[in-house]
Amino acid sequence: MIEAAVIGAAAEEPWFREHPPVVTYEGFQSAGAVIPADAPLVETIGKWHRRVHGAEMPIRVATSITDDRYYTFAGTPAGCYGASGGNPHGADEWLDLTSVMPTAKVIGAFILDWCGVAE
Repeated sequence: MIEAAVIGAAAEEPWFREHPPVVTYEGFQSAGAVIPADAPLVETIGKWHRRVHGAEMPIRVATSITDDRYYTFAGTPAGCYGASGGNPHGADEWLDLTSVMPTAKVIGAFILDWCGVAE
Protein backbone atom coordinates (compact mmCIF):
# COMPACT_ATOMS: atom_id res chain seq x y z
CA MET A 1 0.00 0.00 0.00
CA ILE A 2 2.78 2.45 0.88
CA GLU A 3 4.83 1.31 -2.09
CA ALA A 4 1.85 1.80 -4.43
CA ALA A 5 1.27 5.33 -3.12
CA VAL A 6 4.92 6.29 -3.62
CA ILE A 7 5.08 4.79 -7.13
CA GLY A 8 1.76 6.46 -8.02
CA ALA A 9 3.00 9.87 -6.87
CA ALA A 10 6.36 9.37 -8.62
CA ALA A 11 4.64 8.50 -11.90
CA GLU A 12 3.35 12.06 -12.05
CA GLU A 13 6.86 13.57 -12.16
CA PRO A 14 9.12 13.12 -15.23
CA TRP A 15 12.35 12.83 -13.26
CA PHE A 16 10.91 10.17 -10.94
CA ARG A 17 9.58 8.21 -13.91
CA GLU A 18 13.20 7.87 -15.06
CA HIS A 19 14.52 7.39 -11.49
CA PRO A 20 11.82 5.47 -9.67
CA PRO A 21 12.05 5.59 -5.89
CA VAL A 22 12.69 2.43 -3.92
CA VAL A 23 10.88 1.95 -0.62
CA THR A 24 12.88 0.14 2.04
CA TYR A 25 12.08 -0.69 5.62
CA GLU A 26 15.14 -0.19 7.76
CA GLY A 27 13.56 0.97 10.99
CA PHE A 28 14.35 -0.56 14.34
CA GLN A 29 13.71 -4.29 14.47
CA SER A 30 14.27 -6.76 17.27
CA ALA A 31 13.73 -10.43 17.90
CA GLY A 32 10.97 -11.25 20.33
CA ALA A 33 11.72 -11.90 23.99
CA VAL A 34 9.48 -14.36 25.77
CA ILE A 35 9.34 -15.37 29.42
CA PRO A 36 7.17 -18.40 30.25
CA ALA A 37 4.27 -17.71 32.60
CA ASP A 38 5.67 -20.35 34.97
CA ALA A 39 9.13 -18.75 35.17
CA PRO A 40 10.21 -18.01 38.77
CA LEU A 41 10.31 -14.28 38.03
CA VAL A 42 6.69 -14.26 36.84
CA GLU A 43 5.49 -16.53 39.64
CA THR A 44 7.16 -14.39 42.32
CA ILE A 45 5.80 -11.07 41.12
CA GLY A 46 2.44 -12.77 40.61
CA LYS A 47 2.46 -13.90 44.23
CA TRP A 48 2.94 -10.32 45.43
CA HIS A 49 0.38 -9.01 42.97
CA ARG A 50 -2.17 -11.45 44.48
CA ARG A 51 -1.29 -10.40 48.03
CA VAL A 52 -1.61 -6.69 47.31
CA HIS A 53 -4.52 -6.74 44.86
CA GLY A 54 -6.39 -9.85 46.03
CA ALA A 55 -6.60 -11.05 42.42
CA GLU A 56 -4.50 -12.95 39.90
CA MET A 57 -1.98 -10.92 37.94
CA PRO A 58 -3.01 -10.74 34.29
CA ILE A 59 -0.39 -12.22 31.96
CA ARG A 60 -0.03 -10.17 28.82
CA VAL A 61 1.77 -10.54 25.54
CA ALA A 62 2.77 -7.33 23.80
CA THR A 63 4.15 -6.57 20.39
CA SER A 64 5.87 -3.44 21.63
CA ILE A 65 9.60 -3.24 22.27
CA THR A 66 10.81 -2.66 25.81
CA ASP A 67 14.25 -2.62 27.40
CA ASP A 68 13.58 -5.90 29.20
CA ARG A 69 14.55 -7.72 26.01
CA TYR A 70 18.24 -6.81 26.52
CA TYR A 71 18.28 -8.66 29.84
CA THR A 72 16.33 -11.63 28.46
CA PHE A 73 18.65 -11.90 25.43
CA ALA A 74 21.62 -11.91 27.85
CA GLY A 75 20.13 -14.79 29.84
CA THR A 76 18.54 -12.84 32.69
CA PRO A 77 14.75 -13.07 32.44
CA ALA A 78 13.02 -9.70 32.68
CA GLY A 79 9.51 -8.43 32.15
CA CYS A 80 7.30 -5.38 32.52
CA TYR A 81 5.11 -4.69 35.52
CA GLY A 82 3.72 -1.30 36.28
CA ALA A 83 0.87 1.01 37.10
CA SER A 84 -2.33 1.12 35.07
CA GLY A 85 -2.88 3.64 32.33
CA GLY A 86 -3.62 3.96 28.67
CA ASN A 87 -2.55 5.21 25.26
CA PRO A 88 1.18 4.58 25.87
CA HIS A 89 3.50 6.94 24.00
CA GLY A 90 0.49 8.82 22.59
CA ALA A 91 -0.34 12.48 22.87
CA ASP A 92 -3.02 11.60 25.41
CA GLU A 93 -1.09 9.00 27.41
CA TRP A 94 -2.41 8.73 30.94
CA LEU A 95 -1.64 7.02 34.24
CA ASP A 96 -4.16 5.95 36.87
CA LEU A 97 -2.67 7.60 39.95
CA THR A 98 -4.61 5.29 42.29
CA SER A 99 -2.60 2.36 40.85
CA VAL A 100 0.83 3.83 41.67
CA MET A 101 1.01 2.97 45.40
CA PRO A 102 -0.23 -0.63 45.04
CA THR A 103 2.23 -1.12 42.18
CA ALA A 104 5.07 0.25 44.30
CA LYS A 105 4.10 -2.18 47.10
CA VAL A 106 4.17 -5.15 44.69
CA ILE A 107 7.53 -4.17 43.23
CA GLY A 108 9.06 -3.45 46.65
CA ALA A 109 7.86 -6.76 48.10
CA PHE A 110 9.03 -8.59 45.00
CA ILE A 111 12.54 -7.12 45.32
CA LEU A 112 12.79 -8.07 49.00
CA ASP A 113 11.53 -11.59 48.26
CA TRP A 114 13.67 -12.07 45.14
CA CYS A 115 16.80 -10.95 47.00
CA GLY A 116 16.04 -13.25 49.95
CA VAL A 117 15.49 -10.42 52.44
CA ALA A 118 11.86 -11.27 53.26
CA GLU A 119 9.02 -13.55 52.15
